[in-house]
Amino acid sequence: MSEERDEFKGRKVYRAGSFAKSVMACPGCRLTTKDPVDQCHRCGCTGHVSVEKFPFPAPPMERFIDPAGNLNEVERREIGKALAKLAKKFPQPRFCFCVLDLSPEADPREFGFWMMNASPVADQEEAGLRPWTSLMVIDDANGRVSVSFGYAIEPFLDDEQLTAVLRFNRQYFFGRDYATGILKFIEGIEKVLKEGAERVEKKKRRKKSKKGSGNSKRERRSK
Repeated sequence: MSEERDEFKGRKVYRAGSFAKSVMACPGCRLTTKDPVDQCHRCGCTGHVSVEKFPFPAPPMERFIDPAGNLNEVERREIGKALAKLAKKFPQPRFCFCVLDLSPEADPREFGFWMMNASPVADQEEAGLRPWTSLMVIDDANGRVSVSFGYAIEPFLDDEQLTAVLRFNRQYFFGRDYATGILKFIEGIEKVLKEGAERVEKKKRRKKSKKGSGNSKRERRSK
């Protein structure tokens, strides 16, 4: 993601060029892989298995998927303001929050993976947004929370950092103060995104520097 500066506010904006493919993680056991695979080598998780576990139509991907109304209008506006602020630095990612009751045996990580793949893609706009989508699944019935990411953004979100963000704010989710938990998550994810983008930028600069150094050596030898 290349960096740009707002002419009037000096604000750094991270563009899509910094997000390059790195690693992906299995939704079942979090095993990482550099290349897409049909089945996880460790736990055997597949997209087909996830579809069988949730044999019903997935809802459209929206900012708030909250049929029971756990988040009120005031809370939704506050979350919207925080996301608008985040989007000034990171325009690409879209954040969605799903609050529902899962069965005790259902894994919220697998449910998130299923939602990311089974939720209908109605038009080209949604097709473009889906790889940049972050979906937080809050299991209200069992006090669990997980976050799933589209393939365009996942490689830059360190799994350990994400786990730390959720653990640090888990008291809000356990206490069913979901709005505060989400707002704290947005604060934490901004730091993770910034570190990931800057890490990639440094790699790109080093690679460019090495390439330039190699060209200079070849030029000197030709003389």
